[in-house]
Amino acid sequence: MTDRVRIAHIGVTYPHGEGYIESLLLTPGVELVALYDSDPHTAKDHVPAELQYLEIYDDFARLLEKEHPEAVLITQPNDTTSRFMA
Repeated sequence: MTDRVRIAHIGVTYPHGEGYIESLLLTPGVELVALYDSDPHTAKDHVPAELQYLEIYDDFARLLEKEHPEAVLITQPNDTTSRFMA
């Protein structure tokens, strides 16, 4: 067991997405393990250099299956968020 919470971030290119990633990086006890965006190619340009190793998923179910995050931070508009709430 680790002292860090494994978090996935959803919505890299959405408003404030980059700021949330930066905040997660500065938060003690947090490990950012995966990213999601509907356009992974464009999202790569919004990810800080120290996180370029993270996979950017465009399939949320696959992200959960492969990465097993303990928490998910969603920073997308409300009208696109409901599909992640099941």
